[in-house]
Amino acid sequence: MRIDLRKIYGLDPAGMRQRMARVAQVIRNEWMRQASQQLGSTVVEYNRAIQVTEVSERRARVELRGTVPNIVEQGMGPGGVGTYTGAQYDLRKFVLKPGTSNLRRSERGMYVNVPFGHTAASITKMGGPGALKAAQALSPTLSRPGEHRTVWGGRLGPGWAQKIAAHHATDPLHGLVRMQKTYSKATQGGPPWRTWRRMTEWGKPWLTKGVKPRRIAVSVQKAIRARLAEVF
Repeated sequence: MRIDLRKIYGLDPAGMRQRMARVAQVIRNEWMRQASQQLGSTVVEYNRAIQVTEVSERRARVELRGTVPNIVEQGMGPGGVGTYTGAQYDLRKFVLKPGTSNLRRSERGMYVNVPFGHTAASITKMGGPGALKAAQALSPTLSRPGEHRTVWGGRLGPGWAQKIAAHHATDPLHGLVRMQKTYSKATQGGPPWRTWRRMTEWGKPWLTKGVKPRRIAVSVQKAIRARLAEVF
């Protein structure tokens, strides 16, 4: 009689691949759980970017894909992703260049309309209950993906909130639109309101101190060791 311990304990190649697939899923679930607890408006895009990219009998790889999720994770500074220092720099250096989504050109140079998501909490914080009530009353902006066009709804005028900085042209709620929940697959679950601000080569600098890294993956690595005991 022969007892094959490798098969009993799932240590043959097929069994190990199954176990490593479970490992990958445990890691991904824990990563998404922690992100959901720590992030705000970026959580939907961040969690979509957590992907299982490799599973074999010896390895399970889970990666965070995409520029925006990695800016959230690693931070952003004068030298790009992963170089956060807290020092001010001009954001146009990284945005106004070939390869940027929706980059446009005019006789004066390159420009892009930068979207900003807003929630009920952020609108109330900036403009008070009156601004939120006005935002909720806006007719929705609809996207028709098959027709490649947008049907614009209502927009907030200026004066609902104080300018964030003296050099800003208007307040942060000026031009706010209410997005329909079924706007598109890419925006489902995202912030229900949005504004756009134009960044241009010829305009004023977009000064920023960058994005402080969240380092969620580091805490996931620490937490996952105990969770993996459930798989092996």
